Amino acid sequence: MGTTRDTPEPDEVHAAIHQFPVKRARAVGRGRAVPPGPPGNTSSAREARAERVAALRQQIANGTYSPDPREVAREILKRGL
Repeated sequence: MGTTRDTPEPDEVHAAIHQFPVKRARAVGRGRAVPPGPPGNTSSAREARAERVAALRQQIANGTYSPDPREVAREILKRGL
């Protein structure tokens, strides 16, 4: 079997989390912070995404959703998850 490792102590986790800088939202207008949206965040892009999500939900409900495992793995690696 594989090797095991100890779970880090809470202080180690806290230190690891806080060593990376956090992006702040851009201030727009009278001091209001507006978080930047994802690229392509137009109304037509939102509609297309909503249609895609609805189709996927229908496939899941019908039991016909079968993602390509290799494509899933590629996306996980690409996004660094």
